[in-house]
Amino acid sequence: MGQVPLNLAARLQFDELNHASTLEQKVETVSSLLKQGSVLVYGPQDLLETLQASFGEFILIDETINPTMLRQLDRAPYKLLFAPDSFGMRGIDYRSKSNPMYLVVAQ
Repeated sequence: MGQVPLNLAARLQFDELNHASTLEQKVETVSSLLKQGSVLVYGPQDLLETLQASFGEFILIDETINPTMLRQLDRAPYKLLFAPDSFGMRGIDYRSKSNPMYLVVAQ
């Protein structure tokens, strides 16, 4: 099988593109996705604080997280995960077939 053309490969990496620009729009997008499954948000500190105020509990994926937990996300009772930097994005190993996870890149 040959290589996938770059423009097609880029389109296959996400389901939906949402151009939310304000914090309120980003929180609204996350809230909508949480109704469908778990959500991993990659974004700045101000978004983290707003999401925490809006939703309460979440898992912060930073250098202090237990690496075993990152490999077992499909077994954990979570809904909202937040990665404030690229460390959290590199550490995710999510392969659940029964519980969808949505990625929101809000940088």
